[in-house]
Amino acid sequence: MRVSRDAADIRMAAVCDLPAVTMEKIAGILHCDVQDMFVRYYGLNHLGFFDRIIVDGKDKTGEVLTKCDELGLDIDPDLIRMLGVIPLPTLRMYYNPEEVIKGQAGPTRGSVLASAEEQMMACLKAGDYGRLEEYYAKRDTSWYKIMVKLIGALSGIQPGYFFLNGINNGLLDFLPDEAIVEVNCYVDKNGIHPIHIGKVNDMVKPLIAAINEYEERTQKAILNKDRQGMVKALMIHPEIRDYGLAKKIVRKVAPK
Repeated sequence: MRVSRDAADIRMAAVCDLPAVTMEKIAGILHCDVQDMFVRYYGLNHLGFFDRIIVDGKDKTGEVLTKCDELGLDIDPDLIRMLGVIPLPTLRMYYNPEEVIKGQAGPTRGSVLASAEEQMMACLKAGDYGRLEEYYAKRDTSWYKIMVKLIGALSGIQPGYFFLNGINNGLLDFLPDEAIVEVNCYVDKNGIHPIHIGKVNDMVKPLIAAINEYEERTQKAILNKDRQGMVKALMIHPEIRDYGLAKKIVRKVAPK
């Protein structure tokens, strides 16, 4: 979406199902319906946090933190309670990278999806539409359903709250206005209305800021075919940092 922001003059928002799936897990341990919940959520795509959970007007954040081991996030519950926020499960890649690497087996998720995409494109070119559903099933996600509901909300059929990515414009006051952030939004026939966040948890702010800077520098370097800029961006990323490793990655993904 960062590239679209800079390269295309269109109004857009992006959808990810992970916050909604995590919210459903939270509803499960609270034994309530998602529709009865209001949450404060903020961050970047695949790097978001819930820091307030309200059910029927009552703050249930403390209860969720107490029971966070029941969420199945693959993140140490003691760490979650120390942070004081509920992270998306993808945050394990930042908090426990070595454990994530050790647990990897078989083909990567990216390679599986790339293969499915190639097969789907081949079906489309051949007009073999009957096999498409088989390949769609390999994209295990619920954001298709969320997209349908989002279109319905924008059409005025059923307004509601959605986790969306859009231009910051002060939503997170520690990031540049042009940053792309992920927040809870109310959506109706009049459009998308992001919920202003302002102050965030001090324990997660540095990570959000660092990854935002990495993503901004990366997309600009790619658009400008700036290999040195790519290396600089990778050196900001907390999982890379190393100059030699950054050069190796750039040589692999962007050969001369």
